[in-house]
Amino acid sequence: MKLAAYAVTGALAIALAACGEDSADEDRGDRAAATQVSAAEAEAGLAAMGLAEPGRASWDERSFADGTYTFSGFTFETEEADAPLTVETLVLSAPRVEDEMVMFDRLELENAGMTDSDGEVSLEHFVIDRPGEFLARQVADFFTGAENETDAEGLTDEQLAGYRFAEVSMTGLTVVAPEGENARMELAGLAFDGFDGETLARFDMGGFRFEADDEETGPVTVTLDEVVLEGLSSAYVRTIAESARGQIADGAKADAPNVNLANPFNPADVYDMFAVRGLDVDAGGVIIAMPEFSGEVNERRGAVRSTAAMPSMTLSANPDLPMGARLADGLQRLGYESLDFSMAAESVYDPSDDRVRTEGDNYFEMRDGFRLSFEQDFGGVTEYTERYLAAMAEGDLDAGELPPEVFEPLLVHSFSMRLEDRSLLDRALEAGAEAQGVTPEELRMQAAAMVGMGLMAASAEAPQALVASLGQALTGFINQGGALLVSVAPDEPVSVGEIMADPNAMDAERLGLTVTNEPAE
Repeated sequence: MKLAAYAVTGALAIALAACGEDSADEDRGDRAAATQVSAAEAEAGLAAMGLAEPGRASWDERSFADGTYTFSGFTFETEEADAPLTVETLVLSAPRVEDEMVMFDRLELENAGMTDSDGEVSLEHFVIDRPGEFLARQVADFFTGAENETDAEGLTDEQLAGYRFAEVSMTGLTVVAPEGENARMELAGLAFDGFDGETLARFDMGGFRFEADDEETGPVTVTLDEVVLEGLSSAYVRTIAESARGQIADGAKADAPNVNLANPFNPADVYDMFAVRGLDVDAGGVIIAMPEFSGEVNERRGAVRSTAAMPSMTLSANPDLPMGARLADGLQRLGYESLDFSMAAESVYDPSDDRVRTEGDNYFEMRDGFRLSFEQDFGGVTEYTERYLAAMAEGDLDAGELPPEVFEPLLVHSFSMRLEDRSLLDRALEAGAEAQGVTPEELRMQAAAMVGMGLMAASAEAPQALVASLGQALTGFINQGGALLVSVAPDEPVSVGEIMADPNAMDAERLGLTVTNEPAE
């Protein structure tokens, strides 16, 4: 929708927003500007923002008091949109020019909207408070239509600090798709609070709802109560800012952001906490419910401890809808009414040796199904993270497509993964046997034989000792259940990039790689 590109992205781009809902009921038209400006200074600032005389923007009334301009009946047109953006009230506090840079204290929009061939968008309230000089210029360029200059080398630290702000927020966003598409999105609030050039104090999004009716899928509803993120580091804010800056420069079509990592990057300095609460999805009768997924990062005695937990995420079905009926049938064949997943993770990063190690319980589990637990100890985390961010910023690559050079600094000290069957194997064999008209034990023997034949066809370059132990472990797991354990414990750390460059050339003995089956008790 074009309003997202022009009414919202114009300032929401560059960075972030936080819960400004408490101030939504204040009388913004009477707000006195914190920065004292004369009428002449304000007029100069207004002219620099392209709002001194009607042009791309027009209005029914404009008043000035205490350094603040209030526009009523504001209309804004661009060459790209086929309909104007209308704003009931626009308030601009302390516009001015400082050191040849346009500045202002606060910009507010009340009841903005646009209806065109892309559908209808409306926004109850939008705020930018105390923007830095570069963010203020971006907003001015949005109004004037000036060409946005981007630096191919990425944002410098000085520029990033120029995108600071006290608050960027919006409330009451509604997007309605064009006639015939039958889709609607609502967002109660989106906010970024307190970016000082190094850390974003808080991001908060709440009251998200999406509804659509697809001919193939059926009705789709997605709701999300809240997403909260605190203490986001500048390296990630920089990526967001680069991407948003590209959106404005390229007509809201973001190129891959450039990441300037001239300063040392601390992989532990990512965020202080995050939480996703109240996610509910119903897509054609396939129902997902996740009450909460959260995590924290705490520093103690020089080490940084990170935790994450998802107590429950359920997958269930409404058999009255086509997709739900298919899922319900599959669940019933396995003897489930629903699937309940949970996970937890805990790791400690030690800057003194640049290593991250798991501690405590690290697992992903399906109740009455399986439990996947793991332990790991990796070194070279800082350089790997820098290379990873830079590589992801250079082009349209998925994480799985990154070259081995990116992973070269990452060193494996130890790694183990344990897959424990908790009835899913037997359930799957029983369901498969019923479908094929054989007994579960007959199907079990067939599956074990197929694994053996598949491993016999392995490349001659593959380590034969490893192939043999893998075959023994897999057939044992199929026949006896229990757990499958994969362990890597090299005498000396091994580069992940080296493994990825030529997996067949790696010596299983050098890796300390073993695959074993632990029979069920």
